[in-house]
Amino acid sequence: MRKTMNLILLGGLSLLALAGCSKQGIDRLFSRAAGDEVVFGTSTGNSLSTKTVYGPAVEDGQRQQIRWQVLDQFRVYSDVAKHRYLDQNWADYQIKQDAAITNSGTVSLVEAGSIEPITKATIGNGVSKNGLVWSEGDQEFYAIYPMSNFSYSDKVVSGAFIPETQDGKAEDVKQYGYLVAKASATGGAGSNGAITGAVDLAFKPAFTAFEITIKADESETADIPVTKFELLSEAEALSGSFSVNFGTSAASYTCPTSASNISVTFPEGTKIGKTEETQLKFTVFALPQNFSKLSLRFTLEDDVTRTLPLTYAKAKDGHAAGDAIEFDGCLKHRIYGLAMQNRWILYVNPTVNELDNVNAREGESMFFNF
Repeated sequence: MRKTMNLILLGGLSLLALAGCSKQGIDRLFSRAAGDEVVFGTSTGNSLSTKTVYGPAVEDGQRQQIRWQVLDQFRVYSDVAKHRYLDQNWADYQIKQDAAITNSGTVSLVEAGSIEPITKATIGNGVSKNGLVWSEGDQEFYAIYPMSNFSYSDKVVSGAFIPETQDGKAEDVKQYGYLVAKASATGGAGSNGAITGAVDLAFKPAFTAFEITIKADESETADIPVTKFELLSEAEALSGSFSVNFGTSAASYTCPTSASNISVTFPEGTKIGKTEETQLKFTVFALPQNFSKLSLRFTLEDDVTRTLPLTYAKAKDGHAAGDAIEFDGCLKHRIYGLAMQNRWILYVNPTVNELDNVNAREGESMFFNF
């Protein structure tokens, strides 16, 4: 079994993990007989660090991989299957250190069976790693990454948390983001004999990301010092605790109802430069829900602030100029901008061909005068 996992960069496109299968001996290897170990397959990267990271952008920048790393750990719950030795319906797993991995194009592949239980128990004269085992009949599996001491009840996982204060680093999804997967399978014996096969965990992001890129305009005589960034919401919560409901056809989320924000305090000496090498680029992670009234606020030197409401620059798709831009949850949105002492220009989710509009100050850019 092979799994692929892609993160769509451009807001408005679907964010999914796409599944692919390889039947080379899988049915012979992975028995689903009652009492046998459940074998899982998913995707991974090829680094030896224990964090799931963004891979390179592919397909003209429209997609970006989320790559598993070996030794990454996640938890799997089940409505029916139980732990082999413990009185619980969940077990913790990790990507094996010797996992066979292939990264190509938009996908990162790893064969099923390259995931192992973490829990260990002394059985007889030896120590055995052990996890969930098959029961008879239909059963479901609910996975969440990274592994943590979540609360679980009636197909709902609680205790996931997006912090308000972040550092803006994008390479480590585990630091602020979550991935979830839901799979259905049948164990035991079927009408034609024993049922076999691994369980595919098709993970998808349970967070909304905002990648911010700000460059100083060429007219500036010097780089622009910046001390802090805030993503502000007038309506929905950007940060806080949330729960994952696996009882729906696809995983759904319950987030706080009161508005909240996200902030990044930059290291001393941070500046917005005029080149790609010196521009300010960072990413923040928000809750897995839609957002309707957002603003960016930058604090410059001497506590000068620049607040930039994210609104339509002109009428589009039934929206009037000045209407708040709506951001779909569980996508990665990109915001590009030019900074000047008394004027800022922003462009939200541009296509590859529209990126030049930011520098050209054309198209659907938002202009802010101070």
